Amino acid sequence: MRTVARLTTGLLQLVPMLAMVVTIGRGAWADETAPANQLLAIQEVSPPADHQIPTIDPLTLYDGEIVFDVFRKRSRVGEHRIVFARDGERLSVNAYFRLSVKVLFINAYTFDYQSTEIWDGQNLIGLSANVDDGGKLASITAKRDGELFRIDGPRGPVLSSSWVFPTNHWHRGQVETPTILNTLTGQLANITVVRKGIDRIDTANGPVDAEHFEYTGDLRDTDVWYDRDGRWVKMSFKAKDGSKIEYRCRRCGSAPAGEAGSDR
Repeated sequence: MRTVARLTTGLLQLVPMLAMVVTIGRGAWADETAPANQLLAIQEVSPPADHQIPTIDPLTLYDGEIVFDVFRKRSRVGEHRIVFARDGERLSVNAYFRLSVKVLFINAYTFDYQSTEIWDGQNLIGLSANVDDGGKLASITAKRDGELFRIDGPRGPVLSSSWVFPTNHWHRGQVETPTILNTLTGQLANITVVRKGIDRIDTANGPVDAEHFEYTGDLRDTDVWYDRDGRWVKMSFKAKDGSKIEYRCRRCGSAPAGEAGSDR
């Protein structure tokens, strides 16, 4: 039982990072201002600049889907899948995450996450997420609310002056902004992202050169990699017990091997 407890404690560190993932969107993302907003202090955030949100088509960039195998201590413990769909100018981004760790063939810890983002052009207009953390349930909703952006989560409502990138990582623009939406806590996270240079990354399509970014601030001990065309190809972070959690690309677009480098 002590072994199970230690594993569970260590894996709980996964929770903040699984917030980077982004399916349960229901209903319309309406522009309506709730009277309760008058009681909330508005958190001022800078909207992403035009150069930070390059026009990309994820259905083309990722061939419609991203799939990562998730490893801990060399063992595969889960899968992270993101599916893109378009309806006119609106884009839905549906994420599915399942984590299961076994001890002596018994499930010692499970984590299930589903979320949906709704984009109108290059602007996030709505998000919903449901999580089952070992039986503990939580949900988050976020939507454009008049000229503001309202977020409701387990820690209470937040009202921001603009939409921000959610912590899902499929969009390369996320590493260029100082504030992001933690899609598990429903809180705004302040970050600083450090460029670490170009690394050679193994993917299912073969090795590619990808730019390495390290997160510090509210999402520390997290590293992500993007290829030359902006595809998300790898992620790693440290669990509380010191073990390394690694996302290995099974399907993340069709960049030719050896041609995904960056000159920066």
